[in-house]
Amino acid sequence: MSENEKIWVLGGKASNADKNIAWQRDIPNLSNSDKLIIDLNTLPSGVPIPKSELGNYLRYMIMAGKSIYVILAPEPINHLSDVLPVFPEQVVIKPCDFDKINLLDARDIPNEIVEYCKYVENCTFFINQIDTSFLLNCLHPEAWNRENYYFSDEIDHLLQENILEVLNVSCQTIGFACKYSILNSGNTILEQTGPIFFLPPPTKINSSEAVQVLVNSLIDISLKEQEPEWVSKLQMPKTDQLKKQISEENEKVEEITKRIQNLKREKAELEKHKKLLWTFDKPLEQAVKDAFSLLGFHEIREGRSRELEDLVIDFKTSNHYVHGVIEVKGREKKTSLNDMNQCSKWVNQYWVQEEKRVKGIFVTNQFRRKETLSSKKRIKFEPNEIQFAREFKICVLPTRELFKAVIHILNGGKLSRNEFEEKILNANPICTLVD
Repeated sequence: MSENEKIWVLGGKASNADKNIAWQRDIPNLSNSDKLIIDLNTLPSGVPIPKSELGNYLRYMIMAGKSIYVILAPEPINHLSDVLPVFPEQVVIKPCDFDKINLLDARDIPNEIVEYCKYVENCTFFINQIDTSFLLNCLHPEAWNRENYYFSDEIDHLLQENILEVLNVSCQTIGFACKYSILNSGNTILEQTGPIFFLPPPTKINSSEAVQVLVNSLIDISLKEQEPEWVSKLQMPKTDQLKKQISEENEKVEEITKRIQNLKREKAELEKHKKLLWTFDKPLEQAVKDAFSLLGFHEIREGRSRELEDLVIDFKTSNHYVHGVIEVKGREKKTSLNDMNQCSKWVNQYWVQEEKRVKGIFVTNQFRRKETLSSKKRIKFEPNEIQFAREFKICVLPTRELFKAVIHILNGGKLSRNEFEEKILNANPICTLVD
């Protein structure tokens, strides 16, 4: 670590940190630090914190390539989902022992993580997924709360680059580190963020002591004395030749690294479509948007506001309907008639407020975690739901069918935009896109 890098601590104290900040109403601009440690275990329930301001500071940090370390609390603190740039979904379990640190895309495990994990004996949760919707919403060109960067108008999606994971003996993730590439629609990298580390709470020491361990490891208090400048200037035999060879080899490494990054991006572009089958909320909405775009609806966009329809498409072959308004729902069990009714509400609003005829499209991902792709439960609806959808001419599009269409296209199959559009318009009410 550079001598000039500043380490700050939020919610804890370390004797050799550059600044220690308590949880309070007035928090300084955290992006003035280079490495920030946040201890969520000390977050008091009765003290108001400036969530919006805090969220901005943390986002500024990772967008500037700086590092954030978050010591998670045993119980999820879900009201911070719009404070942290990305947010880990914690699933509470009975204590399960720490096993190992697993490298995902790094040459070495950072020393501070190795030292910290010596004080983790077990953990009472695992991390199910990382929710990126807050960061993406703040960057997306069409977002209501977007941040303006020189590349803002080109942003299309994020690519998560996993650095490492901390595993328990059941191979569940209890700690995680990643960074993000921000890409345009052509998969060109516009910017890369700094890393964010989510660490399991320590069990052998308290979290305040764990903060001290992290700071000690980051500044490496055992650094040996540096050689004098005049010694550094001494030239050893063959060093020029070795420097040249090192430079040549580094060029090869850079070229290989670029090829690997391109292959990873290509793989991630394909893998993201799997989210159609198991996610919900914003990640599912993004997956649906990506699938529609792949299938020819490049104009697909977010709805009128966050409280109304999720997505909107334009019809090109219909003389009756102007738009399709899409309501996306992911459920652990069944979606409901009330979920479906949202579509009819948006359809009525468009007619009353704008005098536009639009078709409701209900995209449903029911039984999202337990039922496989082939399960009939994914496309089973109650008679009253079928009747309701037919009565109000709602197209019911299970994400299973959307995923099958994506696979069909990726395998070289044919399904034109106009064919897709006709299938939506003629659905009665369940839409099947490919056999």
